[in-house]
Amino acid sequence: YISSGRCNLGCVTSAISDSQPQQDAMKLVQQNKRVIELLGEPIETNGMTGGSFNSSNGYKTVQLTIPIKGPKGEATIRVEGEGVGDKYTYQIMDVYSDEAEEIIKLLEAPENMD
Repeated sequence: YISSGRCNLGCVTSAISDSQPQQDAMKLVQQNKRVIELLGEPIETNGMTGGSFNSSNGYKTVQLTIPIKGPKGEATIRVEGEGVGDKYTYQIMDVYSDEAEEIIKLLEAPENMD
């Protein structure tokens, strides 16, 4: 239920978790060989995405942290980007694993391209 143009927390949380940046990050994670080695498959979100979206005259900036998990462990995706509409350019899209003490840069070309 929306009244007076205001929305409850569930609405905001849903907008972030359904956002294009989160979808883009999850797609890259699920295709990244190192992340798959680390977490196993399937890889899915693990709790509430945090962060912020800002929009000014159609120009958007985004900063997100997305907790993820697989059968072998847990990690966090960090996303920073900017865009217009659903088209984003990302400056940062990394996966950090506490267990492996490793940062995997999703935006770098994979070394083992088939």
